[in-house]
Amino acid sequence: MREPITRREAALRTVAIAALSGLAVVHLVALPYAVVQGAPIAAVCVAAIAASVRVASSLASAGDAGGRAAWRAAVALGVLTGGGWLVTRAVAVPGVAEDAGRWTSALGLVAAGLAVALLAAGSVARAGAGRAVAVRRRAGLRAVVGAAAAALALAPGAAVALVALGPAPVHHHGLAPASIAAHRIHVAAVDSSAAAARFRPGFGGHTGHYLYANAARPHLPRWALALALGAAMAFVWLAGGGLARRGAEGAAGPAPADAGSPAPPTDPAGAATRRRRLRRRALTLVTLAALAFAVPVASAAAHATLVGASPAPLARLGASPDRVVLRFSEPVQVVRSGDVALLDRTGRRVRAAAIARPGRGERRVVAIAVRGALPADSYTVRYRVLSADAHALTGALVFSVGGAPLLPPAGGAAAGPSETGAWAVNARFAELAALGLLLALVAFRRLVWAPALAGASGLGPAERAAAARAGHRTFWLAFWCTAAVAGLAEAAVLVVKSALVFGSGVWGSLTTPAAAARLAASSRFGDLLGLRGALLCAIAGVAFWAWSNEVADDEPERSPGGRTACALAIGAASAATLGLVSVQGHASQAPLPALSVAFDAVHLGAAAIWVGGLACLAAVLRAAPRLLPGGPGAELAAAVLRRFSRVALAAVALVAVTGVLRTLGELGGPAQLWATPYGRSLLLKSALLAPVAVLALRHRRAIAGLGRSGRPAGAGLRRIARDVRVELVLAAGIVLVAAVLVAQVPGRA
Repeated sequence: MREPITRREAALRTVAIAALSGLAVVHLVALPYAVVQGAPIAAVCVAAIAASVRVASSLASAGDAGGRAAWRAAVALGVLTGGGWLVTRAVAVPGVAEDAGRWTSALGLVAAGLAVALLAAGSVARAGAGRAVAVRRRAGLRAVVGAAAAALALAPGAAVALVALGPAPVHHHGLAPASIAAHRIHVAAVDSSAAAARFRPGFGGHTGHYLYANAARPHLPRWALALALGAAMAFVWLAGGGLARRGAEGAAGPAPADAGSPAPPTDPAGAATRRRRLRRRALTLVTLAALAFAVPVASAAAHATLVGASPAPLARLGASPDRVVLRFSEPVQVVRSGDVALLDRTGRRVRAAAIARPGRGERRVVAIAVRGALPADSYTVRYRVLSADAHALTGALVFSVGGAPLLPPAGGAAAGPSETGAWAVNARFAELAALGLLLALVAFRRLVWAPALAGASGLGPAERAAAARAGHRTFWLAFWCTAAVAGLAEAAVLVVKSALVFGSGVWGSLTTPAAAARLAASSRFGDLLGLRGALLCAIAGVAFWAWSNEVADDEPERSPGGRTACALAIGAASAATLGLVSVQGHASQAPLPALSVAFDAVHLGAAAIWVGGLACLAAVLRAAPRLLPGGPGAELAAAVLRRFSRVALAAVALVAVTGVLRTLGELGGPAQLWATPYGRSLLLKSALLAPVAVLALRHRRAIAGLGRSGRPAGAGLRRIARDVRVELVLAAGIVLVAAVLVAQVPGRA
């Protein structure tokens, strides 16, 4: 029988075993990348995995004396892991120099956090054993500091050893060391939008190879990650259960020595409880493993990016290739055959080259078939494609044939507006604002205006009827104007996108409607745009029927919110238009695309109800006192304000939650918040939300004050109305930033 331990010791060992298992999984995830870097780095990862598993097994099975040795080994492993993370981030260690400065990388932060947890558990365990607590803590601190100092002192020698154990210097592609810099400069001359290759030396400058800007790092397959996580969780569960039983035995004291004593009575209730707990743990284990299998280890790029080419950029070929292949990070479309071309040094199209149709399931590949042999020359491949998330991608790469020198890219990039230019951003802003306001008008009328008008005290029948008629006229005037703006905004988006895809100016796109028609008919973007147009037509048809019936039946006085069926139909169709915007954007190419699109659609819908509701609220606060002078107008405005406050609180909560979830899906690490344009735009959105939150809190306090006073004060409502207008301006700024975000490359790309 294993030696009993205290419950405190059992809990601390369980924490340490969980941290060690996590360290083993982290090093296993990093192993494929380490294998590419070289055998010494891979050996370090394998040694770390073996040490983590060995120390965890010792903690699970050792008694009191063996436990002290196991705790020392655990603390030493935590110091080495934390020290390794610190050194590789502070110094460009050969072989893993890319980790230098990446203080917020996901794997590094997880490893550092697990190392800290291991050190904390070891310090607490050692402090509570044997001697006085203060003395043990000081001894533990000295041990930790000494081990960290030793690790830092040995780091340079270890780096030299890794370089010495690396392969012998060999230069690929016939490049001398001095020519590597020239290649790097030449790559910079290629279009900045192209994902050009760069030369990356291996161990200490040894064996080099070209990397694309968006090339995925070697990663662990999802099934392997799922198995590793499942094995780690099973080990922690079994070890923790065994330690808990030993802790309970230690607390209960030694068992009676009388062998003839009767066996303890069985406990059916306790056995049933244990079985239920076993089933719950098994279900949790299976669920977590399934989630690990479902989540991809390497995120797909949000914008299509060139991730591979054959021939490779800057390649010097001895013989002519029979085809040129471009591989992208997500499905792309070539709208016109001339958008992908092979050019000679003078910029003329090679007539012997034509776009080859990709095979089934190869939507990420664009190929050019070369008929016959190409003469010795420097050739440029220029491409313009449309990505699955509706962004135009242009670029160029160069290769040479027959020993000809490599020259700068031939030909010129086509003109046209930018994805982040004024035309594109304004068109997307108008689209988001108009589609969102359509949903907001219906939601405000049904959820805020009608209940507030019905529940407002101090209004007589005549005043209530006058307010209902005024609300009816204002709603339909705003609705038809917004629907018209939405249709114009969709047309503007098509014109600007056509100018982007075909490389013409906005005026050129306006004067050549055939190009816009081609884009709408032959692209995923056009399909989604057409669906939004069809939904807008359906919205207009249902709205016309509802409007004509309300006018004919004089319904505003009887039902200020309109007919329920019509409101639901218009609201559902308006929400669907926003959902199609999500299907078209970054969310469709994010990890777990269905879930990402759902989160993004909820985010857009909640933001529309909140921001559009602010516009409606501002209109009510301005018009109600004029329509009903004196107390009734102020009472109606206060009732609308109270009702909207509750609706807005729920909408803002949804915006915040879904926004955080989408941010986690679009960024690869916290550092990308300030290191990338996409992250900085997200920070700007958050900065604009801060004053909006302050104003919202002021509104709630003001509403509570109005309720306590018994009668709404006109001065207080005027002050709230001014704050609502300021809040609306800030919210419009947030929508404008969102229109810019649509065109920026997320950090995970």
